[in-house]
Amino acid sequence: MIGPLFALLFLAAPNAAAGEGEPETAFTFFEEEAKVVAASKLPQPLSQAPANAFVITAADIELYGWRTLGEAMQSVPGFYVISDRNYSYLWVRGFGRPGDYTNRVLLQLNGHRMNDNVYGGSYWLHDSSFDIRTIERVEVIKGPGSALHGDNAVFAVVNVITKKAGQAPLVEAAAEIGAYRTHKEFVGVSRSFADGGGLYAAASYRVMGGQDHRYSAFAGTNGGLFANGDREESYTLYSLYEKNGVFVHGSASNRNKRIPTASYGTLFNDNGSHTADARSFMETGLEKSLGRDWTLNTRGYWDWYRYDADYIYTHGAPNKDLGRNHWIGDEVRATYAGWGRENTFMIGQDGEINLEALQRNHNEAPFALNLDTNKRNHRWALFAQQELKVRDDLRLTLGLRFDRYQQFGNTVNPRMAAVWKPRDEDTFKFLYGSAFRAPTPYELYYNSAGYEENPTLKPETVRTYEAVYEHRFGRTAWASVSYFRTEVRSLMTQITNPNGNFQFVNRESIYTDGAELAARAELGRGAAARLAYILQGTRELGGDRLSNSPTHAGTAGLSQRFYAHDASAALECFFVSSRRTVRSTTLAPTALLSLNLRARPWRGSLSVYAGLFNLADVDYRAAPGNELTQDAISMDGRNFNAGLEYRFGGRR
Repeated sequence: MIGPLFALLFLAAPNAAAGEGEPETAFTFFEEEAKVVAASKLPQPLSQAPANAFVITAADIELYGWRTLGEAMQSVPGFYVISDRNYSYLWVRGFGRPGDYTNRVLLQLNGHRMNDNVYGGSYWLHDSSFDIRTIERVEVIKGPGSALHGDNAVFAVVNVITKKAGQAPLVEAAAEIGAYRTHKEFVGVSRSFADGGGLYAAASYRVMGGQDHRYSAFAGTNGGLFANGDREESYTLYSLYEKNGVFVHGSASNRNKRIPTASYGTLFNDNGSHTADARSFMETGLEKSLGRDWTLNTRGYWDWYRYDADYIYTHGAPNKDLGRNHWIGDEVRATYAGWGRENTFMIGQDGEINLEALQRNHNEAPFALNLDTNKRNHRWALFAQQELKVRDDLRLTLGLRFDRYQQFGNTVNPRMAAVWKPRDEDTFKFLYGSAFRAPTPYELYYNSAGYEENPTLKPETVRTYEAVYEHRFGRTAWASVSYFRTEVRSLMTQITNPNGNFQFVNRESIYTDGAELAARAELGRGAAARLAYILQGTRELGGDRLSNSPTHAGTAGLSQRFYAHDASAALECFFVSSRRTVRSTTLAPTALLSLNLRARPWRGSLSVYAGLFNLADVDYRAAPGNELTQDAISMDGRNFNAGLEYRFGGRR
């Protein structure tokens, strides 16, 4: 990986300019209202978007020292992230089923779907397929999004907007070290060309040397100690080229992770069990005016995902599990603004063909083929949306999407929104939407030892009703309160069937009632504060509270910028109340403190930063899925990172 990093530096060096941009402050939020695209596939100010929407900026990420997208997401009410020491899982508004690979949240990169097509998964910590330093902003659209975006957009749509030429520094490079023998390198370059084109490219490489874990469930083996079992190595590549409304972008990533939990009944304290995931895509598209009133947007893409795993049940004889998936797709939409820019009509279609959906499992010695399936399928969708400015203070949005899936048939999902703004500082939103999640090839067709396929699975469905009130206190503060009710039907759940095998079935119905609070404020003299909180109750219909569903969760942050010294400090507290595991044990409430420090002491292009995480060394535990023997998995204790960052030219 060192070669590509230096190659990118070489590419930018001849065009580096001596000028430096103005620093971006934490208060950009108040200077100009942020805009989002994912709420309606059109750029809109937050207060006008027909959704409960939030924006995380690059300035927020830098100020608080968030190392992953998942850490940043915890600053939004109703989200927190956990890990089973192999993959990450995002909890959303009461729902975070361990082992679901977060397939009920749609993750996008500049509007491109990043969920894979084997497991439907989205990934949020260091298993992510892009680096957090490439992010310009993150659009978080809560609630059902299937009326525009289709599958996976059940509880939220998260659209990551990357940096691009003219926004990023001409050269950005960073090197850091951290706890658990971790090191990471990053380089990004930005070039603007005389013909109007612009290129942004970035690469990162990270290694975590590993740590020891002790589990009482395995006390009979090595005293319950799994030594150095958490090693992780990954790289990411991303590039974006734009010119005159045409764009081409793509990414490639690879991650190899040792599994320190003896999941799926593998040998404890054997470092041979590991997973390797690779993800890449290439997409091109354009935005073109078709005259005075019509705009055309198109995109076409090719995606690829690979999963390989070794599971050690007998020393030296792994069980090999793999997935191979590649697919192509397109989207075409036209927008009509003949009745005024605030009365837009949009119609579009998108389609996708799975060229390969291979799942295979076999034992090495002696060889035994347990699974070999390649069920390819396709889908097609038609969607439409009308936005109406009924009067100066009232906007309505009506949307509808029809999806046709080869494996199960049709699904139709509407959305409705009313945005009432009686005064400039007040906004009321009344929202309704429905969504679905299609069964994945893994849930439909995985049929190996201990597992049984279920090709009759039907999609999950969800309906959400929500009311939001937002208020701006001049140019220095903003607050939002909301109430929501969500109903999930035909939830796909993994059970032990009468044959004694794991199998996915449509069984449960879930409902959630919740309230959220968010606030940000500029306190003066470089100080700022923010708050995110959720109170919720999620239960099975006529049954108990859902596992891994705390009643309370939230974060609070306090930051201070020292402009005279070009430095900053930010303190953050994350809190989650007690929650039940899948084995009905209870995890204790947890509060975690983190501190991030940053300075540019030499008044040049070089900055230093350091972060301290879980300052009090709290034993923070997460609820894993049924594939683990343990009731709970400990997250990281007190840990740190520290690094040097070089930025030359462009905006800081």
